Amino acid sequence: APPPELLFALAGDGAWIAVAPGLERRGLFRSRGRGTAYLLRVAPGATIPDHEHRGVEHSYVLSGSITVEGQLCRAGDYHRAAAGTSHHAPHSEDGCVMLVVLEAAAAS
Repeated sequence: APPPELLFALAGDGAWIAVAPGLERRGLFRSRGRGTAYLLRVAPGATIPDHEHRGVEHSYVLSGSITVEGQLCRAGDYHRAAAGTSHHAPHSEDGCVMLVVLEAAAAS
C-alpha cells in the first residue's frame, strides 16, 4: 500500500534501538521501493562501521559533530553519498544526532 499523504513521527513516538556499539537508530519512515528515513544517534567516541551505499544517502547533522572521510561535519551541515560509494569508519568525538534519508536503490 502506498504511504499516507501525511506522516508524522512525533518526538515521543518510537524508540531508539541499538544497532552497533555506541549507535542508536530511531525509524521515521520506511517504504519498499521509496526509501527510508531515520535518526541516528552516535555516542561520543563511537565509530560507524564501514558500509557501502546501494542507493543515495542524505545526512543532515542536527546536533554535535561527526567526521566523514576526513571532513568534519557540525550541526547544520549536510552530506550526500551517491549510490555505489562507501563510507570508511565515520566517527564522532563529541557525539551527534543525524537525520539520514536513504533513497531506494535503482532497479537493475
